[in-house]
Amino acid sequence: MFERVELARERCVFCGAYGQVAGLHPTPGDMQGPVDACEKCLRATWKVADLLALLRKSQRDECGPPAARLGTRGAGELRCSRSK
Repeated sequence: MFERVELARERCVFCGAYGQVAGLHPTPGDMQGPVDACEKCLRATWKVADLLALLRKSQRDECGPPAARLGTRGAGELRCSRSK
């Protein structure tokens, strides 16, 4: 996703604060240009990523194990009230 990371003194694209930022350069064709983000905003995005992973895991655990195969119809489906 990111080809290179560099440190610079720029304005953070998330909060707008000026100072030391990490410049994340995407691989060609992925995005328009580099993303400059400060440490505070990078830590916040990391916490959000952890929260999304936790939510995804809790939804998977809520559904329970896969249903037993009952012939060709309904094979491999998960029993989950949220999937309806």
